[in-house]
Amino acid sequence: MKWKLESNSIICLSVKDEIELKKIYQKFKDLTPSIIFYEPDVDEMTSLCLYGTSDIRKKLRSLPLLLKNK
Repeated sequence: MKWKLESNSIICLSVKDEIELKKIYQKFKDLTPSIIFYEPDVDEMTSLCLYGTSDIRKKLRSLPLLLKNK
């Protein structure tokens, strides 16, 4: 409910591969609530959910938005 009241937004970013996704997780896991998702068929991390405070959102600006140019 906190997310709904304070942010209510979802931002999808694109990364090159699982290694890059893990680096982002390691960087932010202690700064904001974070959840990782795994694809069971390939036993691979496929997505990440971060609680997007304004500070966290600023730090993610260097990553490309998913489908921005499509």
